[in-house]
Amino acid sequence: MRVPQQEVAERIVLSGKFASFGIYQKFQDEDLEQAKALLHQLRLSQVIGKSFAILSQGQKQLVLITRVLMANPELLILDEPCNGLDLFAKESFLQQMNHLLLAKNGPTLLYVTHHTEELPQALNHLLMLKEGQIFATGKTKELLTNEKLQAFYGKEIQLHTFANQRIAVLPK
Repeated sequence: MRVPQQEVAERIVLSGKFASFGIYQKFQDEDLEQAKALLHQLRLSQVIGKSFAILSQGQKQLVLITRVLMANPELLILDEPCNGLDLFAKESFLQQMNHLLLAKNGPTLLYVTHHTEELPQALNHLLMLKEGQIFATGKTKELLTNEKLQAFYGKEIQLHTFANQRIAVLPK
C-alpha cells in the first residue's frame, strides 16, 4: 500500500497505531497529540501540518520511522536507511538516529549498512558479515579499527574520522 501523499505528517504517524495507511478507525485527540509529541521528540516539529508530498526524502523517511514508533516496538530494523538521501539530509537523519538511540525506552535498533560513515555515533555494537558469514561481533569502537577493517576488506585501507567521531573507510 502507498503512503497517501496529501495526508499531513502527523496523521501519517498516527496511522501507525492502526497499522494502516490512512485512518479508518476512530481515534482520540490524545492519539493525535501522541503522534505530534513523537515528531517533536525526533526534532521534526517543522513537518507538522505539512503534506507528505512536499517533505524532503529525509523528512519522509523520518516520518515513516516515527510512524512505526507509534506502535511502541521493541525492535526497529532499518536496512540501508541513508539510500537516496543527499549530504545534508543524511547528516540530519543520522543526528535523529542518535537522538532515538539515546532516548529512554526507545527500541533496540538493528541498523544495516555497507558504509561505516553512515553508522550513528550512539550505535554501540556491531555484527560484521562477510560473504554471508559472521566476520566479527563486538563493541563498535573495538571493531572500527584499521587492523580489523583491513582484515575485513582484505585490502589496504585508510580511515578518516569526521563528524562526531564517525569513521569513513577509503581504499589506500
